[in-house]
Amino acid sequence: MKKNAIIFLIIITILLTSLFILSACDNVRDKGDFYTLQGIYDRGWLSKEDLSLIAQKHAKGDCSPDELSYTVKSKILSTLRYDYIAEMEKYCFEDYAEPEYKLVAYYGKYDNIYVFSYTLGDVSRPDIKKQTIDGFIFELDKGEYLSAFIENKYAREYTPEQKGEFYTLGQAYEQGLLSIEDIKNVAYYQNTLLGIDNALEEGLIQEDFVPLPLNPEKLSYADELTIRESAAYDYRNAADNAGDKDAAPEDFIIEKYYGTYNGCVVIMMQNKNQAFTDALWSEVIEDVPVLYFDGNRIMVIQFKD
Repeated sequence: MKKNAIIFLIIITILLTSLFILSACDNVRDKGDFYTLQGIYDRGWLSKEDLSLIAQKHAKGDCSPDELSYTVKSKILSTLRYDYIAEMEKYCFEDYAEPEYKLVAYYGKYDNIYVFSYTLGDVSRPDIKKQTIDGFIFELDKGEYLSAFIENKYAREYTPEQKGEFYTLGQAYEQGLLSIEDIKNVAYYQNTLLGIDNALEEGLIQEDFVPLPLNPEKLSYADELTIRESAAYDYRNAADNAGDKDAAPEDFIIEKYYGTYNGCVVIMMQNKNQAFTDALWSEVIEDVPVLYFDGNRIMVIQFKD
């Protein structure tokens, strides 16, 4: 009887230990969620006044992470490590060194959002020296990342809105959104990327063609955000299910702006999570060739009223 009782206690201990370990693993990730500073701002969870204050603190350089409580620091660092290991396992990387995360600066708490920067120790990362968000410039050290941590990851939800309709150049021309003169203008800016002399020699532009200057000369941050948010909406709602159900504005980069014509904005956009293979090809619209150097293409967006 005594022997059975001992065995029973051992079994219970093992079960409780297993449950504790599983619970601990779940709770680590449930401590919060991370976003880039741009991502949190693009979602509208930080105001422009908040961003301005963060930029001022960054410029002064007096933003010690020691102002964070030990509990919050532990949550941030443990969740960073958890995410890194999960990413390595997701892609079946077995031989990897776990980075030594270090908090560099703390820029304050805004509602339930902690804003800070960190580095990953000896793990090699891109040398990002400068980041601009809605006109505010952040000078960064090598491998330093501006980030935000929401303590309760279920406290916020984000759903992008469809604020514009996308078309290819050909579709925009067929629907009367762009004239053939507009197409020629866009083609000039695209086909001369490798030099005007080369474009003339290849017959990609007419010798006497004078392009209209870009108007406006550059996109406002608000218009860029409208475009990137609309792209995120389309990815989340792709009819063929080929999109990303978690797509957000910060996933998209506007690589080149070709002008605004009749209220339609012409751009080349890249999804950070998507790669295009090198490929020389062209689309021809009414005998006007538009040359491309990879699988990406120029798009036209018409904003909704």
